[in-house]
Amino acid sequence: MIQQKSNTIQAFWVALSSLSSMMLALVSAAILSRYFDKQEYGTYRQIIYVYTSLVLIFSAGLPNIFSYFLPKQDKNQGKDLVNKVTYLLLGLGLAFSTFLWLGAPLVSAFFGNEQMVSGLRKFAVVPILLLPTLGLDGIFASYQKTHLLAIYNTLNRLLMLVCIVVPVIWIENSTDMGH
Repeated sequence: MIQQKSNTIQAFWVALSSLSSMMLALVSAAILSRYFDKQEYGTYRQIIYVYTSLVLIFSAGLPNIFSYFLPKQDKNQGKDLVNKVTYLLLGLGLAFSTFLWLGAPLVSAFFGNEQMVSGLRKFAVVPILLLPTLGLDGIFASYQKTHLLAIYNTLNRLLMLVCIVVPVIWIENSTDMGH
């Protein structure tokens, strides 16, 4: 069984994690809205909208398994559960990425924005990388390691900020780079 720590301290770390993620997302939006013109920023937001909408479908609710089952299992069973669900999420990430790559023209036509095809195809690698990490919140919370959750989320958002903003500022301020 997991040793109990202060719920107040755990809630503090979760709140700090959410706050840092939100602040870094706002910084990213502010920078991108400054460097993109209205059409480019709209295309970027549409690509993010497609991802956030479809991630709910492709993740199939699997990340929520951790919060429910991990506190009820010993560490070995928990490790086995984490491995199995992570492999499932990796497979679903591959399916999601394939859908984005192949379905980019269809999604672009649905939104009436032909610029989305190139952006969605460049973005297609993201689900393979991010879907397996979706359950980390539940894992850290289950094992009362929410301070690690705060560090992870902050570093993850900083990395995303760098990977999104740096190419826009120093390479090309377009969602259609290379075309």
